[in-house]
Amino acid sequence: PPPPATAAMSLLADVSASLSNGLVEAVAGGVSGGLTILCVLPIESIQTFQAAGNMPGKPSMGDVAQHLWRQGGPSRFFKGWIASSSTVFTEKFWLFFWYSILQTVVVNLRRLPSAAALGAITLTLCGWAAENFSIPTRYPVEVILRDQQTSLKTEGFAAVAGRIWSSQGLAGFY
Repeated sequence: PPPPATAAMSLLADVSASLSNGLVEAVAGGVSGGLTILCVLPIESIQTFQAAGNMPGKPSMGDVAQHLWRQGGPSRFFKGWIASSSTVFTEKFWLFFWYSILQTVVVNLRRLPSAAALGAITLTLCGWAAENFSIPTRYPVEVILRDQQTSLKTEGFAAVAGRIWSSQGLAGFY
């Protein structure tokens, strides 16, 4: 095996070289995720309000949909779309970014020719680790989104973030 300093330099060089590909994948994943959520946001809004809204009893999805429609028409189903799209963009961006970096690290450490030589278990572990690395970046936006979707108030992203920050500080986002 090469000396530790040489191995570390090789690893850094490989990670640095993979950053451009990782960033392209990260942006593609983020944009596709952010746009996809807009297609499912009406159903997510119904589900979230059904679980945490202020309707008495156990309302059906249809009851919740009618309630939301009366509250604001079609736009009510897209309440929090900026936070939702931002959440998914951030999650997918960092997931793809870390996945690319972790694959590069494992390929380098195992001295393999490419990520194609990695087995299913190794790739799964890279995906699991990438998911865990991406979690802290999306929690703050998810907290804001859930607040917007379950609140009867009409507050923008910045207003909700400011309210959480002033009442709970940084911990309020986690």
